[in-house]
Amino acid sequence: MTPSPVEHPQTPPADTTSAGQIDQIAQEILDTGVRWWVVVDDYDGRAVRFAAEMEKLGPDDAARLLQVLLEKDGGALASWMTLPIMSRLHDSGLISGEQFAAISNAFASAYNEGKFSDAQMRQFLQVFSLQNVSPGNAADQFGQLRTFLQAGGNSPAMQTFRENFAASLLKDAIGENWAGNQPGLALQICADSGDPDMAARVFATVVEGAASDPVARAAIMDKLLHAVGEASIGYENSRPMGATNPLETLINSVARQSATYQWNEISVAIARYAGSANDTNDVFYDPYSHKPVEGISQALTNLIAGPQGNAVFTELSRWETNPIGGKSGHAQQYGLNAIQLGGLLRLTAFNPDNPQADQALDAVQQWAQMRKDFLNGVQRDDYPPGMDVSQARQDLAMLGGAAIDAVSQMKIDQDNRAAATKQLVSFVVDLALSAVPGGGTISSLVSKDLKAAFGDNARINGLIDQALKSGDKLTSAQIQQLKDGIADVVDGEAGDLDTLKATVGSFVQAAVLTGLPRGTQDDPGNDSYTDVLQGTQVVQTEVDDVRGD
Repeated sequence: MTPSPVEHPQTPPADTTSAGQIDQIAQEILDTGVRWWVVVDDYDGRAVRFAAEMEKLGPDDAARLLQVLLEKDGGALASWMTLPIMSRLHDSGLISGEQFAAISNAFASAYNEGKFSDAQMRQFLQVFSLQNVSPGNAADQFGQLRTFLQAGGNSPAMQTFRENFAASLLKDAIGENWAGNQPGLALQICADSGDPDMAARVFATVVEGAASDPVARAAIMDKLLHAVGEASIGYENSRPMGATNPLETLINSVARQSATYQWNEISVAIARYAGSANDTNDVFYDPYSHKPVEGISQALTNLIAGPQGNAVFTELSRWETNPIGGKSGHAQQYGLNAIQLGGLLRLTAFNPDNPQADQALDAVQQWAQMRKDFLNGVQRDDYPPGMDVSQARQDLAMLGGAAIDAVSQMKIDQDNRAAATKQLVSFVVDLALSAVPGGGTISSLVSKDLKAAFGDNARINGLIDQALKSGDKLTSAQIQQLKDGIADVVDGEAGDLDTLKATVGSFVQAAVLTGLPRGTQDDPGNDSYTDVLQGTQVVQTEVDDVRGD
């Protein structure tokens, strides 16, 4: 593992060298190691002299020297001024750490100032050797690039370089040519910077530079995310070499941002991309176990549990009726939205191997809680602008349809059956808790609805009654104990795996409906229960149409 960049305590020399002096130093460097009697000069000797001179100069002067050297010796980057030579000499002690840092910052400054082109930087950093293979298959080049950049620490010049160069690499994924692993390399540079917001800024910069209207931006984001995702497969498999998963890096970085239009838009694009994946997608699911990739699942959990979570749930719950084809030829967008929301739940809240699954469950519960509170007339100051009865009902129906689809698509086998059942039972219980006005814990107010959610199963009813004997409200530990007990009953009574999925699917639907007002003879219009139930069934039909089932 290469260490993270750190501040260099020494103060760099001042920039006081004249143009004539720079030219003279450059010529002296090029004269070093000349061997007219053999074909090849002493490149090591020249590189050592170059390093010594770079350490003496200030950052701007060092960048000027680099520019003059390349003007005088157009073949330097293919002969003596190469990263493998510099790295080997640094490893052997012939180039000191201070000298290596001076060279690194000089390259960064020269690039920032336009004295060193993008093509030259790619050649020096061996990008062309890294773009077609995973880090594990080019461990030397990968390690040399990271060590060289990290030698520059987190100086302003180096941080500016990292961000600009990463954007240049990522931008290539928009073009027609195959970008290979360049997106992965771009986000590895961001990850190594020590700035957790850099990856998000780089992605946003590339998107904004490529498109101005929302439709075009959506297409660009989708293309970029697929490119990052494809690169992440090789990087995920190269973790022993110090690689970080680029998609994980990007999602975690975006999850840190505020809930502005820009970051909400990017977050929704990420959620749609992730939610569209099935368990044969090697970006999100391990190709051997078919379990979700842990780091990406945790990053997605951070996204939906963070500032953009509300925007993600809201956008993926939109009842959009524009046609998208499907089995009958007239499937509508809201069916695809439900599939994507369900896919997101599979990776996060329903994922028994996600150590942060409870955070995802909490995020879903809070989102549902707000809709149920609105339908129950609870006074709150944080309802979304424009929220009305129809919107709240549609949102819950979409959540119900998405959750049921997620359960049906889950990869449950005998090995993870018990853990998966516990995770799904937790979801049902948490949704049932949203029936308590304003939020709350299991109490006499919700016990009837909770029992109904589990089909009024006698054994489960007994567990709920027994739990409530200790008090009208339960602690989090008592709730977890109750969840585990219910899961054991569900798992034990369900029989085969298909029956288990069908059983839990019915529980999910019931949990969405808990606490919703039903129409009365005096007020038949206030029947959110029936409206959401029918809406959930419509969503399920539309999901089947989109899937072609």
